[in-house]
Amino acid sequence: DVGFFRGATYRDGTPIATVAAVQEFGNDRVPARSFMRTTIAEKSRQWPRAAAAILKETGCDAFKALEVMGAEAAGDMQSKIAEITEPALSPSTVRQRIRNRSENPEKPLIDTRTMV
Repeated sequence: DVGFFRGATYRDGTPIATVAAVQEFGNDRVPARSFMRTTIAEKSRQWPRAAAAILKETGCDAFKALEVMGAEAAGDMQSKIAEITEPALSPSTVRQRIRNRSENPEKPLIDTRTMV
């Protein structure tokens, strides 16, 4: 599975899908930091070949192949999240993260690692 699922929330109850959508597309306060669309653009041509190879390896077990491909696509998106450094976080966000003792206060998208 790849995506953010109904019922998945941060500790404060905020839906993870909402935060992911804001990060992906931006809003009036948060600039877009696309990790899904950019991953799809970069990897989508490779995924069909990988799926074919996995189908062959699994004896055409579609469920197993989809499970493996989902994990691969999820891993690709997690790698993209780790790569993103731009646009930089606002100074107020960095200060808040420092106060909260974030491990990497200047890195977008990974403060709590919940979305990852």
